[in-house]
Amino acid sequence: MPERAVTRVMGWSSSAMAGRYQHVVDEVRTDVADRVGGLVWEAPQSEEGGPETAD
Repeated sequence: MPERAVTRVMGWSSSAMAGRYQHVVDEVRTDVADRVGGLVWEAPQSEEGGPETAD
């Protein structure tokens, strides 16, 4: 949800209020870490050029 929308709905005067009252739950934190990890570390490539698979 865009922070600006949350700020308006909640009636806060600044985005600093959103930072104070919004909390990141573990499920969201894990999802973000997985996505960033996928961007930072590439999957190993097989000799044919595709991702390696477990046999």
